[in-house]
Amino acid sequence: MPLQRNARVVVVDDDAFFVEAMLVLLPSLGLAPVACALDGAEAVAVVRDHDPDVVLVDLEMPRLDGVEAIKEIRRTSPNAIILAVTGLAEPQSAADAVAAGALVCLSKTEVRERLEALIGQGS
Repeated sequence: MPLQRNARVVVVDDDAFFVEAMLVLLPSLGLAPVACALDGAEAVAVVRDHDPDVVLVDLEMPRLDGVEAIKEIRRTSPNAIILAVTGLAEPQSAADAVAAGALVCLSKTEVRERLEALIGQGS
């Protein structure tokens, strides 16, 4: 499922530096960040409040990990495109994220290139 330009995005990550980087990157790609959350539990509430088109979810977070957050977001926002993001190279975590409802799992080191490719498919 490709991403549409101007898609409304919620960024979920406990790394404030990564969140800030995404808030700069997303508009440069034609996407519209609408909110962010710093842990999985907060993410569920933020997604419910903002009804985004896309949710970028880190897999390693406090309170509620990314896989559990994805499951809950999928239940409450079935139309949102969920993209898991990780800084770790653990294939099982990526597989768990996709099984929970994420479209794909992106490495933080290649997030720009992968988002560009997903947007290009939607153009």
